[in-house]
Amino acid sequence: MLLRFFPVYVWLLLPLNLWGQTADKPYFVVARWTNTQTQWTMSELRNAYQQSQVAVWQPIKPALDAYFEANNTFVINDWQALANLPANTLCISDLDHLNPQFKVLWIDGQDFFENAAQYPFYQKLPRAPFRTNIVPMFRDGLFYTHHLRVVGDELRWVNKYFPDSDTQIPARKINQTAQFDFEGQITKLMLTGVSAITRRTGAAADAYGVGYLTEKVLSFFQNADWVHLSNEVSIVPDCQYASSGTKFCTKEAHFQALLDLRVNIVELTGNHNSDYGRQYFDQTLAWYKAHQIPTFGGGSNAQLANEPLIITLKDGKKIGFIGFNEQCPLGECAEGSTAGANRYEAAKAQAAILKMRSQADFIIASVQFRERDSYEPRTEQVQICRDLADFGADMVYGSQAHQVQQVAFYNQKPLFYGLGNFLFDQQHHIGVRQGFFLKLFFYQGKLIQAVPVFTMIDAGRPVLATPAETDQIKAAIWLDGLLYPTQNRK
Repeated sequence: MLLRFFPVYVWLLLPLNLWGQTADKPYFVVARWTNTQTQWTMSELRNAYQQSQVAVWQPIKPALDAYFEANNTFVINDWQALANLPANTLCISDLDHLNPQFKVLWIDGQDFFENAAQYPFYQKLPRAPFRTNIVPMFRDGLFYTHHLRVVGDELRWVNKYFPDSDTQIPARKINQTAQFDFEGQITKLMLTGVSAITRRTGAAADAYGVGYLTEKVLSFFQNADWVHLSNEVSIVPDCQYASSGTKFCTKEAHFQALLDLRVNIVELTGNHNSDYGRQYFDQTLAWYKAHQIPTFGGGSNAQLANEPLIITLKDGKKIGFIGFNEQCPLGECAEGSTAGANRYEAAKAQAAILKMRSQADFIIASVQFRERDSYEPRTEQVQICRDLADFGADMVYGSQAHQVQQVAFYNQKPLFYGLGNFLFDQQHHIGVRQGFFLKLFFYQGKLIQAVPVFTMIDAGRPVLATPAETDQIKAAIWLDGLLYPTQNRK
């Protein structure tokens, strides 16, 4: 008699362990960075799709034709084709084909990357077909009398000897959908510009508290998985903040700003970490280690300074970081057993990136270039960034730029020549007050979006740029010819 009732107990377990983990599939409307449009409604999207006014990525066309009940004839099958179309062209992509060269628009006021649960543009998918290790128990073991059968809109455990014990499972149990697992599949990394808590920035922390430095941007960092900071100063006991000059130190108490931002990657390619002697650089390295903050781009000797940093994404893929200092103008680079930044040499960089290729799915290279008060990078900057991309880096940025600089794509790889100041006090002209930090989103080992947040330096700290200030920065550093080149020049 126990056999007759056992299926009831199995039915109680079905919602827990018998259904697969297939999730709803998100889709995205993408546009050029220079396109001023930032969002669409689902109603507008449906109309545009039905009239073939929005392009669709070829592999997903059949699914979207069914979704919108239309045959869209505006189809693309590579990103260069989209780049060659008029600047206001929009395209629908799935997650697997997103490309950081094109920004994702909000839909119905929702940003997928910040609020995936409320994002509306999903294809609802049923759970995966019934598959469990319990089935063999019924097939091969004591309970071989039972098997599964779909009857109409019901799934039934059928007992061929005791039909009255059939257990009916409503279709809603079969067709449940799983919300997209954003937290398990997409990694958010924050990349910031120049930081040096010293001089007027340090004085502001003394006067108003260390929280003053980050309070206007802190919310952007609280749900990030990884937070990068390019820090140019070392902790020096009894550090005094001068109002001018270029010999920098910081107070240990003010490194609380790093903890507030949840920094867990520190770059050491900067020029000023050894201003008060290599011993303070070593002591600051010990502070990072004590707070479990890994570093790259510098180290306690030349060999360690050239070691990459490898981090693991939430989906198990890996990102590698390698950093260099182009010229070491203050003698700040590591030499032999002496601590310092990692000196740039093309052959060394090529060898390091080649070695990283077997360790990381995505490689980010940075360079502390010689400074330039211009939105346009120096010729040498452009060449080094392209060389690093040719060596195998998937993304390159300049960590030196007090002056915010242009953005380019080279062989579809992003080159950020300079992000500008982050935690620093310069404001003697507009270019050094302007800056941005990046929200980088990774999926299956690929960078799928790079979202800038524009800032201005105000009284020694970053504040969010106004819409007018944001437009001014974009106009200076986002040029269609650099972002969407018809061909890359050597």
